[in-house]
Amino acid sequence: MYADGDYDLAGTIVGVVDRPKLPRRLPRRRRDVLLGLPSSGLHTNGYSLARMLFFERLGLGPHDLVPELGSTVAEALLAIHRSYLAPLQPLVEDGLLSAMSHVTGGGFPDNLPAGPPGGPPRPSSRPEAGNGPLCSASSRTKERASGRDAPCLQLRHRMVLFVAASNVPEVTRRLAAAGERVLPVGRVERGLAAFVSRDAVTGVASVAPAPWFPLPARLAVLLSGRGSNFEALADACERRELAATVVLVLSDRADAPGLGKARSRGLPAVVEERLAGEARAAHEERLAMRIEAAAADLVCLAGFMRVLSPAFVARFERRIVNVHPSLLPAFPGLDAQKQALEHGVKVAGATVHLVDAGTDTGPIAGRNRCRSSPETT
Repeated sequence: MYADGDYDLAGTIVGVVDRPKLPRRLPRRRRDVLLGLPSSGLHTNGYSLARMLFFERLGLGPHDLVPELGSTVAEALLAIHRSYLAPLQPLVEDGLLSAMSHVTGGGFPDNLPAGPPGGPPRPSSRPEAGNGPLCSASSRTKERASGRDAPCLQLRHRMVLFVAASNVPEVTRRLAAAGERVLPVGRVERGLAAFVSRDAVTGVASVAPAPWFPLPARLAVLLSGRGSNFEALADACERRELAATVVLVLSDRADAPGLGKARSRGLPAVVEERLAGEARAAHEERLAMRIEAAAADLVCLAGFMRVLSPAFVARFERRIVNVHPSLLPAFPGLDAQKQALEHGVKVAGATVHLVDAGTDTGPIAGRNRCRSSPETT
């Protein structure tokens, strides 16, 4: 519930599958083909944006007919989330799929990298722009929303299948026989990635290279305090649980205990404090030069107590990782654990996410949960 008269009604789709029949986490395989299946509408995502476009900006009412849709606004927004079970279950049972990704609120950039077992996907052809007639109707207004909501409303392919090249003909044949319109939307290539961007005015989709990193990755760790997160990260690298190595530990405080822990491991540990009266941009330039001099592929914020500027984040786009002490998107910002306890949550945890220009709003890479109680300290 939000303000008076403003609420969301949510439903959940729950399925049961025998563990042996789950798509396998296969060894890294290059050149898996990405096949896209069409959506039937918003698929439970982007309704706030859709209501804004249709009701506020187009001035339509729930019962107004929309020519592009052949239905009223209400009928379009209440369209049932389609089920992919019937066409996909036989393919899963016969082992023809490497992985699947249901593309939701983050569009291609935020959903596909988590899906493939062989590395991040690289769309090799431009996906069809728009979400069919629904996007066409919304295009009557040039005051488009931008950012994370736009791909959610406009994306046409909502289910993406990862298929070995040798299985593509059979998978395509079966889907066509089931009445599905399937289109290739990309391929998997280790160490490469791309993302779908969309012009805020024209709505035209394009595929542009996105910074990514090879494996094993070279890590630059930024810290301001004890360095407990850094120690956990370094330990995981030493145990080879992560395909990475720490090449730089960088702090904005000379008295940070984490620096001593890094030096005791024989790792380069450098201090770049912000000088009295120094501009933020000048300080961040010195940080960036250290990171680039170390040829780091990924920047890990491990208790780094400074907010990075949008310019710094853009310089290392999709290459900065943060650990936040809550289950995002719940309790972003400062004092996350205190917020969680005050709200009386029963389950708390931590989130690893890519850093963007917002406050703890970047794509989520993983979460770890633990039980919480009023006695938790």
